[in-house]
Amino acid sequence: MRAFPALAVAALLTACASTNDAPDGGTTPVVATVATAESQEVGRLFLLHDSGGSAQRAGPFLAEVTRPGVLMIEDRIAALTEVSAAEAAAGYTTEVPVGTTLRSASIHAGVATLDLSNEFASGGGSFSMSARLAQLVFTATSGPEWVRSVMLEIDGQTVSTFSSEGLTLTQPLTRTMSTDLLPQILVERPAAYEEVPVMLSISGLAAVTDMTFRAELLDADRALVSELPAITASGEGWGGFWVTVSIPEFPAGTELILHVWDDSVDDSTPTGERFIPVTAGG
Repeated sequence: MRAFPALAVAALLTACASTNDAPDGGTTPVVATVATAESQEVGRLFLLHDSGGSAQRAGPFLAEVTRPGVLMIEDRIAALTEVSAAEAAAGYTTEVPVGTTLRSASIHAGVATLDLSNEFASGGGSFSMSARLAQLVFTATSGPEWVRSVMLEIDGQTVSTFSSEGLTLTQPLTRTMSTDLLPQILVERPAAYEEVPVMLSISGLAAVTDMTFRAELLDADRALVSELPAITASGEGWGGFWVTVSIPEFPAGTELILHVWDDSVDDSTPTGERFIPVTAGG
């Protein structure tokens, strides 16, 4: 069942999102994202991965990856049609159809207007359509431009009903429309394939037991190299988290894995597990 209770959505709006002035004088909730010098060097985009769910709630779910040289919003959106060989081998996929092109992109007052070719609405299946919209919105709002929401156009026309599935869209589109595509623990920093320093910042969103989940650092063979402190999200339902932890120093380029999970209420077995590949910065 791909749905969250109202409490979860409310918590996402109030506890784990930052708000900024919207063009209409109101506010638009945005998951906290910091534009730093580092974020200018690599592009961040959202693919999909089967991990991060539970026996009651299967994936795939959104998963962020980094790619060098794919920096600005035009580059990130264009990159959503392809999955690299390394990403595919690690289980990442995309629902954005091959052949989709970005006709134009403009940003005003935190709203990105993205005009895509009609291939973006091609195909069928409600999951595929919802997933590609989620990938689009999360990717557009993950960069240094401080985009908070997206106006979607197809071949120059604003979209109110999307695809043959007849999905009704309330424009502009925000991240809150896609909570059912979130894993139990969405780690945005570090993203997959990111280079990490010895002072590692870990941030994102989580809906976990007692607002706390566990984390550890593994080597490329998934052997433990560093236990990390338990991480607490802010508030019940969806809550944001942001911590900085010290990790051992490794030679630059060493392949590592950030492992995050929650303990099942029933038997303390891991649930919501994700294994996020990262690289030591040296």
